[in-house]
Amino acid sequence: MEMGLENMVPLSRKSVYVLAASIAVTLATAWAASALPLEKLLSEYPGAPTMPWHSSWRVALAMFYLWLTAAIIYSFGKRQANYLLLVAGLAFVVAHYAALRSLPSECKLTVSLMHYFVVCDNRPSPVYLDMGQLVLVVTVAVTVRLLARVHFKKAPSSSRR
Repeated sequence: MEMGLENMVPLSRKSVYVLAASIAVTLATAWAASALPLEKLLSEYPGAPTMPWHSSWRVALAMFYLWLTAAIIYSFGKRQANYLLLVAGLAFVVAHYAALRSLPSECKLTVSLMHYFVVCDNRPSPVYLDMGQLVLVVTVAVTVRLLARVHFKKAPSSSRR
């Protein structure tokens, strides 16, 4: 089965509005998270310094919670939450890897399949679950499933087998 432009299903007006709202919510959440010093609110130490990677960590944390909220809403059958799931998931992946990239230069980052290591000052590193890859896999799977469902629902009956 060939998928060309003639087989594409156009977005409805409602879908465009939901997508635009999802992008707006994601951008507003990212902006608020970058401005709010979450590390100072969550730290046990009252005078904790702000590190260079904290701003991207804040955005990644907020995007993860937004993505998780969208996933919960989607799991209750609200298919429009897929747009927020997609946008927040992609924003989380970008912010997550930006936070990892902004670690100090003396730290060596090794990313593998579904996990990563951060070695600083030649000290052994624990294995970290790479949430960026996990969120990306789940987001792509949900989006592909929804697109397949929409495509086969709208496809002419002669093309189904």
